[in-house]
Amino acid sequence: MRKRTQVITGIDIGTSNIRVLIGEYDYNTENIKIIGYSEKKSEGVIKGEISDLLKVSVILEEAVKEAEHVSNKVISSEHLYTAVTGSHIRTSEGNGTILINSENKVVTQQHISEVLKSTRSQFAPPDCIMLDTIDGSFIIDNTYHVLDPAGHSASKLEAHTHIIYANKNRVESYVNLIKDQGFETVIPVFSGTATALSVLTSDDFDHGTLVINMGGGTTEYTVFNNYTATVSSVLSVGINHIINDLCLGLEIDFPFAREIFSSGIVQDKKKNGEEYIEKKGTLKTRKIPIVSIEKIIELRLKETFEIIYEKLENNYQINTLNNGIILCGGISSVPGIHNIVSDVFDMPVITGTAQNFSGPENIVNNSGFLTAVGLLRYGAHEIENSRQTTKSVIRNIDHKLWSFWKKIWRALINE
Repeated sequence: MRKRTQVITGIDIGTSNIRVLIGEYDYNTENIKIIGYSEKKSEGVIKGEISDLLKVSVILEEAVKEAEHVSNKVISSEHLYTAVTGSHIRTSEGNGTILINSENKVVTQQHISEVLKSTRSQFAPPDCIMLDTIDGSFIIDNTYHVLDPAGHSASKLEAHTHIIYANKNRVESYVNLIKDQGFETVIPVFSGTATALSVLTSDDFDHGTLVINMGGGTTEYTVFNNYTATVSSVLSVGINHIINDLCLGLEIDFPFAREIFSSGIVQDKKKNGEEYIEKKGTLKTRKIPIVSIEKIIELRLKETFEIIYEKLENNYQINTLNNGIILCGGISSVPGIHNIVSDVFDMPVITGTAQNFSGPENIVNNSGFLTAVGLLRYGAHEIENSRQTTKSVIRNIDHKLWSFWKKIWRALINE
């Protein structure tokens, strides 16, 4: 009897939290149901990179056991993915060209594999490995662009690929840490790619969308347009930097600054018409103006988003963002964040939500879990690419979007 479901696991080791998600993929409906989950406070991770293996290992072991207990499943190495981020992430654009020498001049899957392989033949940066390859459009005979050239007549076929590199040692730290939990294999995925996969619709992939994911130690941003990635990058700035700004600007300790930022106390005070937050000391009680707190947070956020804007403008990407911006991660819940981002970019901003997932609402609707959710989506498309023909998949999902995914997994398989 044919297997109807497949268990997929995503592990997101972040600066502030370590999250494990177990999803059950239904082959018939192509839906992913979250059946196991765990979230633990992180230690030993700085700016998205592992600094203390022992601390992270202990927390990860607890998270894995808890997710397995919730799901009543044992995590398998067969479909296990982890998110990778940090300042070591690099990107480049690969280009390749081949001649179609067959008698009938019809582009075949073999031709596509050859031209994609040539786009990835360039040398990686020193000490780096290729983490992800996201193929763009193909060009036939220097004339027109197509998403899937199979079956077209051509004398020459060109391809363009967005390549994401990562430092080999940093990636191995993630992978070996998870292997030490007893798993034989784990596939690393760029965190920014995973987050985008969880929130983007077919229309977003097609018409230009910027996804910004700010976590505790890093901010990842990716641009998708015409079903391909055009920008992928990481800033070593996150929520912890905002909290540190509050420490310095208000002369308070880090735990109290974190409480101010995360607990909602500012909003509660404002609702009650209060203008200060009290900080009790040994000798006296200080009154901290709420307006000062909001100004410090706004200045750091505005500066971060202005950096992203400038980088995209220099790459001629701003005018391609027809569908605007999607915010993910812990920053998406900050009051007024949409106005801050919109003022910088002058375009619509929304908070990211997981697309086509089912499961506990506190997980599916939790912006902090979006990267882990995207890892499950990544695994689901890998499964589909390996088990079904293109014809059978098109029966259930948008043709263009499937062409986009088909190219991603073709690249992965031919690595």
